Amino acid sequence: MDLSLGILVYLVIYFLRTAESFPKVTDPPVSMTAFVDTWVSFHCEGEGDTLVWQTSEGPVTDESRNISIYPGITTSGIVNSTLVILAKYENDGLFIGCIIFGSSMIDSAGGNLYVKAIGPVEDLFFNISMNEYAIVVWNPPSFVADNINSLLYRVVIINDNDKALVDIVTAEWEYEVSIDILNICSIYTVSVTAYDEKYTSDSSIIQEEYIGEYFASIVNNIVSVEETGSFAVEFTIKLEGNPRLCNNVVRGITRLINP
Repeated sequence: MDLSLGILVYLVIYFLRTAESFPKVTDPPVSMTAFVDTWVSFHCEGEGDTLVWQTSEGPVTDESRNISIYPGITTSGIVNSTLVILAKYENDGLFIGCIIFGSSMIDSAGGNLYVKAIGPVEDLFFNISMNEYAIVVWNPPSFVADNINSLLYRVVIINDNDKALVDIVTAEWEYEVSIDILNICSIYTVSVTAYDEKYTSDSSIIQEEYIGEYFASIVNNIVSVEETGSFAVEFTIKLEGNPRLCNNVVRGITRLINP
């Protein structure tokens, strides 16, 4: 066998063998959001020899505070494990990753833990009346951490050009306001966010179409008399104010027969 061909065969066999031992994370842990003082599970699975967990603060061991590791069953080069961590304030934003080792290489993946102390407001209702008077009503969050005594609510109303018409803070669960700048056939969006001096909830968002008072007007009409003595009226009606018919034109012909 030619020497160069023998070297080539050797390299092919070598890479085929070592390729089988390349580790790969097939089911990586993903970022999670949890309320404070609840337990959160991160799962990792892949192909390789060994799986270990690591956080942005360092390797995870059996002595790591508020963290438990539950190794899975390793079969035919498949490794998996579940990490359970307590969502404490100090763990907000903590990176949690898994590393899978092969014979000569590693593969890794991970996500972040985000800790919330305040849940979003619930049952958000938004309505704009015909007289340009808006009402926003909601219920307080169903989850609030024990060390939070009172909440404030930020209410923001924007138009379909992303211009803020209202941006206020209230301690009530209801807000009423007169909106001066309203455009017929526009969509308005309200968001309500609960917060205290340290923590903020996710915003609850709802949209409302402003219909306004819509009306019909005749913008053109033609009266024609036929040879039979009957006459017809052709007219054009413009409908304004209805979000489904805004700026559309309805045409029609009314024929009256002369008795």
